[in-house]
Amino acid sequence: MEYKTVTYDTICEEDFDGAKIKVVIFDFDYTLYQGLEWGDGWIEYVHSGLRRMLSFLTADEYERLCKKYNIKSDRIFENVCKMLKNENLPCTIKEFRDFTQTFRFETDYKKARLFPHDLLEKLKKKYALYVVSSTAESKIRFDCEKMNFDLSPFKGIYQNRFDENDLSKALDYIMVAEKEKVKNSEVMVVGDSIQYDLEPAKRLGMNTLLMLNG
Repeated sequence: MEYKTVTYDTICEEDFDGAKIKVVIFDFDYTLYQGLEWGDGWIEYVHSGLRRMLSFLTADEYERLCKKYNIKSDRIFENVCKMLKNENLPCTIKEFRDFTQTFRFETDYKKARLFPHDLLEKLKKKYALYVVSSTAESKIRFDCEKMNFDLSPFKGIYQNRFDENDLSKALDYIMVAEKEKVKNSEVMVVGDSIQYDLEPAKRLGMNTLLMLNG
C-alpha cells in the first residue's frame, strides 16, 4: 500500500486539501518533533521492570516471550502490550503503563526540530487538530514545555488506550471522529509509523500523510 510522504521541508497547507478534510490527527513522537532522542537506559529500564513484573516466569520462559514479541526493540511499549494481551498473563496493560510513566527521559531538548508552528496556526483555522499518541498526555506536555512547543492549536491530546480487544490507535481515531461528528473520510492522520499510525487509519477509510524523518 502506498502512502503520500512529506518532510518538514516540504509539508505545506496544500497537503491537507481535498477529500473534504475537517479533522487532522497527529502522532506526537517523531511527527510533531524530530531529532530528540530518548535518554540512555529507556529500553533497559522497561525491560528490567518487566522482568520483575513477570518474576513468576522461568528465565527460559521469559526469554522465549522476549524473542517472540521482539521485546528488546525500540517498539518495546507496543510489543509488551501485545504480549500481555495475547499470552493472558496476570499483569495488566494498565499496570505496565503505570510503571512506564514513572520514567523521565534525560534528553537534550535543544536538539529537537519542531513541526512548523506557522503551518499549525494556518491549519487550526480550517481543521480541528488533535494529537493521538502512545505517550501519556502528561509526558507530552512535559516534553513540549521543555522544547517550547505550543500545543494551543490542538483541541485535544489523547493517549492510545490500548483496548484489550484492539491495540491499535483505531479506537482513538473513531473517538475523535465521533466527537467532531464527521465521517471517517473527512479525517486525516499524520504520523511517522505506517504500522502504528497509518494502517489503522487506512482500515477506517481515513486519509493519511507519512512524515519522514530527516
